[in-house]
This record gives sequence, C-alpha cells and structure tokens, in this order.
Amino acid sequence: MELEKYKYNDYLEEIHPNIWLMNNHKWAYFVWQKLKYKNNTIPSTLLHIDYHWDGINDFHNKIDVTKKFIKLNKLPQIYDMVKKNDLIKADSFIAPAVIKKIINEIHFYCFQNGVENGLDASLLQENAATQYIHKTQHSIIKIIGNKSIIFDLDLDVFNKSKNTFKPDIWPKKDIKKFLHNLSGIIKNSCIITIAISRIYGGYSLENIKSLLEIVIPCINANKNLDNTTI
Repeated sequence: MELEKYKYNDYLEEIHPNIWLMNNHKWAYFVWQKLKYKNNTIPSTLLHIDYHWDGINDFHNKIDVTKKFIKLNKLPQIYDMVKKNDLIKADSFIAPAVIKKIINEIHFYCFQNGVENGLDASLLQENAATQYIHKTQHSIIKIIGNKSIIFDLDLDVFNKSKNTFKPDIWPKKDIKKFLHNLSGIIKNSCIITIAISRIYGGYSLENIKSLLEIVIPCINANKNLDNTTI
C-alpha cells in the first residue's frame, strides 16, 4: 500500500468503478458532479456518515455568485473551485450539491456536538430538499430501505476520542459490525465516496492503513468485488 499518497490534500482515486477514495472530503462534490455529467443522472439521495456534519453553506447570501455557480457546467472549472477551496471545502461540499440539484434528500448520521445539525432550513426550502437526522443505524435502514443512493463515508467517524489529535479508533470488530449492519444500503449504493480525513481524524498513515484494511474489504464484499488491497 502506497501510504505516502494519503498525505496529500488533493489525493483522489477511483479504487473500483464508482467507488472513490480521497483525503479531503471536499472532493466528494467533484465526484458527484462528474458522474452526473457523465450519466446525465445519479441517485438524488445522499447518506452522509461522518463524525462532522459538514453542513456549512458557503454560498449563503451570495446571490450573484450562486446564480453563476448554478450555470457552471465545465468540469475543469469545477475542479479548480474545489482545489482552491473556492466555496467548496471539507465542511461545505454538501450544500453545493443541493444548490446544483444533484441531491434533494440528505440523510445524516454524525456525532459532532456544539454545531447546527445538518443543513440550514432556508437552503432546504429554497431548493425543495429534505433532510433526515438519524440517531441509529436502524433508523437509516428503515427510512432508506432499498433505495439507490450515494453512500458517503468519512473514516473520522471511527475515532471515538474528542481529541482528534490523539485518535482512539474503534475496535476492528465494531467497525466490521457497523458496516455489516449497513450491508444492504452499501449493496444498493450507486456511488460510494470515502474520505480518509487524515488531519480531521488525527490519523497517522499507519492508522489509515489499518482502517482501510478493514473498511475497503467490507465494502468490496457487499459490492461483490475482489478484495485486492489498494
């Protein structure tokens, strides 16, 4: 496993068809937009599993900028926006997908306290979008059912330490159980984006290696893919 590549903010790799691995979570937006351009349509339902809500809307009250963004349809320009953190950042990549009508139903399963949960009501209302805040995996499964979705996972969800610079990673068996419980959701996912979040998770490269050696085989198994390590 080439650990060094996970150090870079712009690391983005399609490890299997429609399964993308990235360091900075902001690249998930670019992936979703790219696939919508390619396929004309993608699932409009997002499941966001993360320690952080990532619900910031950097387009808020920027009317002219938002109108220009809605009309933007050139991938190289969108790539540059993401690369430069231009209104699309690690904590503000979901709102742009709502604004661009890529998604209109968002399911959050997050542990972060002290900030607003999910997306702001005005953004949802203006774009005819709906969000669900889940407290349990059972709730996710019950509401999403067999729907084809975008499955978005941040590995920092597996750090149970409040001090992100001293990670306390879940036991292997708990991570596997967590993903097993969502096996039906993963199987029906049309697109999977996985953020390493090396900085926000407080992970060393060895931590990342250990997590990927658990998470990727679990996802591969549910998608009936080979378990070749990346």
